[in-house]
Amino acid sequence: MKYANWLKKMRVKHGFTQEEIADCIGVTRNTVSKYENARARPSNETIKKLFEIYKCSNEEKLDYIDPPTRLSA
Repeated sequence: MKYANWLKKMRVKHGFTQEEIADCIGVTRNTVSKYENARARPSNETIKKLFEIYKCSNEEKLDYIDPPTRLSA
């Protein structure tokens, strides 16, 4: 799953609007939109904040990683 799809999926799953997430992570709603449309990539710091907001399991965290960069078992 591409990071942009993951970001939108998790936001919708948890019932947040783009504006609510933007407020939580300290960016604009437009920036969240860019993340979800793969026009910008969030920083590692932002991703950590999102993992906390969404209370992500380790599996959900791994789903964030683009498949080509994911290590094979």
